[in-house]
Amino acid sequence: MFDQQVITAAMDHARAKFPCEACGLVVDSEYLPRENTADDPLNDFRIAPQAFVAASRKGEVQAVIHSHPKGPDWPSHVDQVEQLRMGLAWGIVPFIGQVPQSPFFWGGDTPIAPLVGRPFRPVAADCYTLFRDWLRVHRDVVLPDLERSDEWWDGDEDNRFMEGVEAIGFRAVDDDPKLGDGVLMQVCSSKVNHCGIYVGNGLLLHHLQNRLSREEPYIRWRKHVRTIIRRVQS
Repeated sequence: MFDQQVITAAMDHARAKFPCEACGLVVDSEYLPRENTADDPLNDFRIAPQAFVAASRKGEVQAVIHSHPKGPDWPSHVDQVEQLRMGLAWGIVPFIGQVPQSPFFWGGDTPIAPLVGRPFRPVAADCYTLFRDWLRVHRDVVLPDLERSDEWWDGDEDNRFMEGVEAIGFRAVDDDPKLGDGVLMQVCSSKVNHCGIYVGNGLLLHHLQNRLSREEPYIRWRKHVRTIIRRVQS
């Protein structure tokens, strides 16, 4: 998404601020370190409003980047809420021990990764992300993103998948899947916790936890299918 200079600068900043969270902004393709003014910088970050305004006067703010020195290597609940509120791309520099890793990005103008063969990362690259990206690429339809926790289905949340898809015209159908239909599944869970896309020719595109996204024979997953959803044109 950004050139190596931005990536290196963000990683160097994260290393320098360890064990605290580092934070900064990408402005006109340049990484600008910002002071972390959070009350608990070991576990949180905050960029003062005046620091954000000062950065925006230098050019276009393209992304917010911060580090997760203690993990996790996916967006937290607060990260998701704030990213959705701001609408910008967000990046996280994860750590292995005390060594910063290359940041990953999600949201905003983050480029769409290849639909097949992408690594799994909760929220940033999971089954719902793949469904959203397929719709953008093949249908030019924007499915609203959802704040969700890792393994949300273990909690009290109901079927999260229907929250967004109903808003853009998807409805449950009693039919065999057709090209572009969503496939909602129940995999090793007491509730629906996985989704995929029927891409034709008997193939299901989906992204299981800790696996690469892939196309597989739909029949192999038929026993897990609970609902087929189809977009109804108004």
